[in-house]
Amino acid sequence: MVPPDELDEPKKPKLGWILAGLAAAIAVALLFVPAQDTETVPDFELPLLGTNEMLSSDDLRGNPVVLNFWASWCAPCREEAPLLERMYQRYKDQGVRFIGVNIRDQEPNAQRFVEEFGVTFPVVRDEDQELAQGLDVYGLPQTFFVDRDWQLDSTTDIDAQEATGQGGTIVLGAITERELTEQIEQLLEED
Repeated sequence: MVPPDELDEPKKPKLGWILAGLAAAIAVALLFVPAQDTETVPDFELPLLGTNEMLSSDDLRGNPVVLNFWASWCAPCREEAPLLERMYQRYKDQGVRFIGVNIRDQEPNAQRFVEEFGVTFPVVRDEDQELAQGLDVYGLPQTFFVDRDWQLDSTTDIDAQEATGQGGTIVLGAITERELTEQIEQLLEED
């Protein structure tokens, strides 16, 4: 006969100790992961809104690029559209390319938006959201700043990092004129 105290299930480690050990292991592992200052932007070929033409990442390489993801139903997108157009007019002669990337939208609604706000920079449709997924777009509007080598690169501008909360190369939500200007100037300085 087996004594009753031996019939008890073996004692399991407490969940808290397991989680603490796991967190410590992850923290140590992260010490050995090299920091990345740049991230390559995915290649793409997308249709230009209202045309049968395509725009590709190859067409943009060699230029600083402002990639702005938006939809016509997005209130903050409507708020920032006039600013993006103004800044495009200000910087286009310096080689800065602005690209609107329309997602989660119907084409006629996107076309009305472009006409309403007088957007003259190129707008592409990312219907399958492949580019959006490749850049981890998780909200609208979301703006990415891409250098001439087709990289998202970290800024060293502390004010821009604090303003964006995202290292300065990505802005989620309606962008301010200050944020946009700082990021474009940073891209232009990298020449």
